[in-house]
Amino acid sequence: NRGQVEKEFKVEVEAIGKVKHKNLVGLIGYCAEGDQRLLVYEYIDNGNLEQWLHGDVGPVSPLTWEIRMKIVVGTARE
Repeated sequence: NRGQVEKEFKVEVEAIGKVKHKNLVGLIGYCAEGDQRLLVYEYIDNGNLEQWLHGDVGPVSPLTWEIRMKIVVGTARE
């Protein structure tokens, strides 16, 4: 049911929008038209998480496992 899908999408977007944490990018807004969905997040000028986790950030070394674990544990606590 398309109406139910739209309702569930809005509920999820509202939940994501309420999450505020120093290790997570904030949701600014969204657009839903027809079958298209677009989420708009804050701009981060140091690349994205995939780049940092998999070493695609140029001469800078990727995050160590210790730093990754601190981020995960810190995010889970808040």
